Amino acid sequence: QGPTVFRNRFAVNTFDKLYPAELVPRSITTHADSRLIEERRLIETLYGLDLAASPAIVTEFRLPLTAEAALAGDPGQIPLIGSGTRFHLGFMINDNDIKGADVQKYLVWPATYATFGVKTQGATAVLE
Repeated sequence: QGPTVFRNRFAVNTFDKLYPAELVPRSITTHADSRLIEERRLIETLYGLDLAASPAIVTEFRLPLTAEAALAGDPGQIPLIGSGTRFHLGFMINDNDIKGADVQKYLVWPATYATFGVKTQGATAVLE
């Protein structure tokens, strides 16, 4: 179905949700180099590399914290949605472009994101 945002909570398939682009706007752009991508510095600092000349793919999406989108089926997940609300989150991107293949090229963020891990292994998100 092309670029897709799919919500999946491990072992609770009643929360699975496939989001149309109208509900969860997304953008995928490719860059011949990473010079204008400031976030690359996070990786450069960790590994002592200069990635400015490296090609990059930037995937962005907005998941509205509404009953129709992120909270669909589970509105108690984030009880207080407002400035200062904190929660943990992680991403797993399945970069598999071969139909019918069983190859799973997962990209995870943060690096400690784990299916069986505690929530604090994810990144701390704070709403503005």
